[in-house]
Amino acid sequence: MVKAIRVAVTGFGGLNNPEPGTPVARSLRQGWPGKLHIHAMGYDTWMTGGWMPGVVDELHLLCPLAEGDEAVLQRLMGIHKKSRFDVLIPCLDLEVPVFARLSGRLAKAGIKTLLPEQEAIAKVNKAALSIFCSRNDIPSPKTIYVPEVANVPFYADQLGYPLMVKGFVAGATKVARRDEAHDAAIKFNAKWGGGVILQEALEGEEYVVAMVARRDGSCLGSTPVRKIGINEHGKAVVGAVVDDPTLDRESQRILSQLGWRGPLELEFLRPNNSIRFNLIEINCRFPSWILLSHFAQSNLPVAYLKEIISPGKRRPPKPRCGTVFVRDVQDNTVRVDEFERLNRFLSMPVNGNFDGNGSLKPSETKKYNGGQDKLCVAVTGPSAFEVVLPGLGVAKSLLSVPEVSEIVALGRDPYDTGMYRRGLFDRAERLPQWDNSDELLDWFKNLQRRNPIDVVIPCIDFEVMGCVEIASELAEIGIKTLLPSASAMKKRSKEKLPEIVRKLNLAGLEVPKSQVLRTEIAVKRATKTLGLPFALKCEIAATEIIYSEDQAVQVWRKWRDRGEDIPIAQQFIAGDEFAGAGVCSRHHHFNCTVSIKKLKRCDRGNTWGATTADLSDLMVDLGRLLKKIKWVGPFEVEYIRDITREKFYLLEINPRFPAWINFTAEMGTNLPRDVIRLMCNETAQEKTLESDLIFTRSCEEISVTTLSLANFATKGYIEHV
Repeated sequence: MVKAIRVAVTGFGGLNNPEPGTPVARSLRQGWPGKLHIHAMGYDTWMTGGWMPGVVDELHLLCPLAEGDEAVLQRLMGIHKKSRFDVLIPCLDLEVPVFARLSGRLAKAGIKTLLPEQEAIAKVNKAALSIFCSRNDIPSPKTIYVPEVANVPFYADQLGYPLMVKGFVAGATKVARRDEAHDAAIKFNAKWGGGVILQEALEGEEYVVAMVARRDGSCLGSTPVRKIGINEHGKAVVGAVVDDPTLDRESQRILSQLGWRGPLELEFLRPNNSIRFNLIEINCRFPSWILLSHFAQSNLPVAYLKEIISPGKRRPPKPRCGTVFVRDVQDNTVRVDEFERLNRFLSMPVNGNFDGNGSLKPSETKKYNGGQDKLCVAVTGPSAFEVVLPGLGVAKSLLSVPEVSEIVALGRDPYDTGMYRRGLFDRAERLPQWDNSDELLDWFKNLQRRNPIDVVIPCIDFEVMGCVEIASELAEIGIKTLLPSASAMKKRSKEKLPEIVRKLNLAGLEVPKSQVLRTEIAVKRATKTLGLPFALKCEIAATEIIYSEDQAVQVWRKWRDRGEDIPIAQQFIAGDEFAGAGVCSRHHHFNCTVSIKKLKRCDRGNTWGATTADLSDLMVDLGRLLKKIKWVGPFEVEYIRDITREKFYLLEINPRFPAWINFTAEMGTNLPRDVIRLMCNETAQEKTLESDLIFTRSCEEISVTTLSLANFATKGYIEHV
């Protein structure tokens, strides 16, 4: 019997900014030719990639690196004694120098590594990289390392604006003024310490190259990628393999000058009107998009593991030019006792979900109705490009609905990531930009003539409003909806809701003090009347906690300049955050609601971890409120429980399902299914909810054809065959 290779991989967290461990493990799982046993190692239970079905076999908690090399080694030896592993692959920048220092002692224990020397690691340090570039004639942006953040405004002025502010370990943001530079520096230094790096902000095309070096420093393999879709945080969400001899030569030259061993990622920018690549950054591990190398038939993690186990002169095939990845998300459900077990024992096995070839089983399977009354359902918001939108969860919930035969993604942009999922959507159509409701109606009429749908479920606030305005006309052309009236939409707005709640005199609910901020004077006044901190919100999907008057004005101006609705200042309440989801019938009654307690949120506010919650005591008041405003259709409510008063405050009501809506189906109440049934004048079925479940979310790279991207960009249509 062939023995399985046992590999320990770190870096399974990161939420919406994923760490590389998950795609490294997925690359190994899908590309390794033999048996493989993968240990996932992280620093808390929210290493969400480790809970993704079919990726790893065991989970382990490591001690913090701050406890020192000896403590880290002893924890590794403890894991190794109980559950032996042959190879260790660190995937976080902070880990590489630690495990490199320990590599000799790990080898004596039978744990193989392939990691760079400390001298090479020192060269790629963000504070020292500009020196390395200067000494080796490598083009790079002007860079200043500032160890004391108090000096940031002075050096930022010297460098000029705009510029990039980077954390000593990770993180980067573009700023246009000295106050923005100072604020960003404070945040990065508070997180990482060590000061910050200021870097000239060049305009041009961004490229990244993943490489692996053998023990002798020669190149084992590389995958060069152009960033196609970049979100507002600078992260590549869409990328394509390129064949550029100049980029390849420059990467190889840098690799040889480093004297490197193991994986690394080179980040380049080619300025507009220039043929030379500027080196922006070097990361001493695999990138988070490394699964693309597997898609491109040149699997670098597999090549790396082979080199560790049996060094040789083999080299993976040249990556297939034009291969594209899109980063989407996968929602997972875990039992509470599994989380508790990992916290208690620090290690645990996980249930695999592998097919016969060691690959992940498909996570989406459709169950079509065999009858005649099949429905084609269109869903908006099929994207995780900037934030995870509800259309993905709604579509996943509809997969198990027997009345639904076809699910159509209504996207707005070629980078609406979820619409490329073949197992989730049957096709995608591009929604137009509309200036008035007539234009939107004309588009739906045209859609009905060429490729009709039966139902539309809008999942973004402004799209809900657009469909509300034409709901009766949609019905005339054969498109069912379950939507509130325009009057109800206005009453639940952030501006109007507090007044309605107070008039109802609901005993169980209060609303935070709020102010509408139409002018800068009103913004400054809010800092006095509400006190600091307070929450600054716009009507659609944006919230920021404000700690100073300058910050309030800065955020208000930013939102105004990008065309956001008039912001609302809301009293800050410290406490646990909760949310609920439900559906109201045309008679304004809801049959069932599902509630969660938020446990983990990303920096844009999306929920990435939650557990079930019993908020039944609030439901009576919520029912009165929804009936008062005559609500129809899906809704999401958000609460916060004041930690000092144990009082619930109602923060907002959103006119659509939340992005975590598929969790309701896992709990036993499929709310998107209820929408379909209520549309068809059927009764929603009440279910007994399963408790003690945890919702987690992890990023997932999927392979996309260039033809699909091109078709949607030019023709506004994708068909998954």
